[in-house]
Amino acid sequence: MKRIACLILLAANGFAGRPYAQSHSRPNIILIVADDLGYGDPGCYGGRLAPTPHIDRLAAEGMRFTDGYASAATCAPSRLGLMSGRYQQRMGAYSNSTSPRARIPENHLLMPQMLRSCGYHTAHIGKWHINRPTDNAFDEVFNEINGAADYFPGPEGKLTGKLYQPMQHGWSRENGVPYMTDAHGDSAVRFIKTRAGKKDPFFLYLAFNAPHSPWQAPLELKKRFGDVVPEVIGLYAAMIYSMDQNIGKVLRQLDESGMTENTLVLFISDNGPEWGRNYPAFNWPADWDSTIVGSAAPFSGRKAQFLEGGIRIPFIMRWPAVIKPGQTYKKPVSTLDLYETFRVQAKGRVTQTDGVNLLPFLTGEIKGDPHPILFWQGGKNAPVYARMGDWKIRIPSDEGDIQLFNLARDTEENQDVADKHPEKVKEMLTLIDQWLREIRSAE
Repeated sequence: MKRIACLILLAANGFAGRPYAQSHSRPNIILIVADDLGYGDPGCYGGRLAPTPHIDRLAAEGMRFTDGYASAATCAPSRLGLMSGRYQQRMGAYSNSTSPRARIPENHLLMPQMLRSCGYHTAHIGKWHINRPTDNAFDEVFNEINGAADYFPGPEGKLTGKLYQPMQHGWSRENGVPYMTDAHGDSAVRFIKTRAGKKDPFFLYLAFNAPHSPWQAPLELKKRFGDVVPEVIGLYAAMIYSMDQNIGKVLRQLDESGMTENTLVLFISDNGPEWGRNYPAFNWPADWDSTIVGSAAPFSGRKAQFLEGGIRIPFIMRWPAVIKPGQTYKKPVSTLDLYETFRVQAKGRVTQTDGVNLLPFLTGEIKGDPHPILFWQGGKNAPVYARMGDWKIRIPSDEGDIQLFNLARDTEENQDVADKHPEKVKEMLTLIDQWLREIRSAE
């Protein structure tokens, strides 16, 4: 089916968040982000590569989302969408290469700035990758990373948040400097300890670099998964296991500090799993380049692709004071929703976002889908993707055929049914046209 021309007036308010009134006290908020973790990697999502008991605990004690999405298929734009609550395309950020030039409006507070304005004490640990300084956004910052980084100390014997490309990828040092994932977990524990007994709530952004490349694991964990082949998958398994163990440290400290009941913990990945990437200095096997390191099962695709495997992510929320344990939520949600969800719980002032407050949907106060439609685009002139209910559409950047898939029946996006459902295509194209006009008007 060829492209259908659609002209539609912009909605006056765009895709804004929805109001929600709540009576409970403001929670502490911990946002845990894994880097390049596949949808099918945690045990609670069917993963069997490495044990993830602590991620699984979050799901068992809270709510697991089956249809949670990142706003992009690569790190930097995904994180900008997360931290701004806005489609990052509005700011000119489509990819890792365009995100450094993102035009973030000066009057738009990023998530930590918004929460700090609500009286939250804020801390950042790990990956940032956004072109606004962390010292203007957080009260405390540890080990800021803005891309790939070594998990072991650099030449000066410190964790630097930079990539030195060492030759070895499974080793340890005797100088007392911890593996980076351990350092991030330990820093989170120390921060939580300092907040025990404080009256003001806190926001902790725990942004692990794990399990992003380079594939580096402590020797003891490399040995634990030494039977996994190829070796790069074994290293990845060790990195997931390490991250999960450090999430366990955080959960135990919440328990010990008596903060578990009224702490909202959100766990996500920034996008789907990465391929092997043979960095030149590593001298690793060339076939790692074509190895997908991680599982997007049961979906197709990987990081940097807009197939489900590139954008559908593990998405778990635990808040014992509000969310009943052991629940599963099956309607599409987005990382764009977290800004608005946190803002409402923090009782912040209303601001324009592209997300919605998820809590009334999760508690059943509001029925129906949180979003009539969600959008993705990896470049100004790249194909546009959108999801509406069970339907996902791909609009080519040229005069090629529009493709439509029913995700309820076709998780791997193999069966184009656009010709069989012209009215659905037309309906989705109308909304896509509206969204594109909004995006272009912001440029």
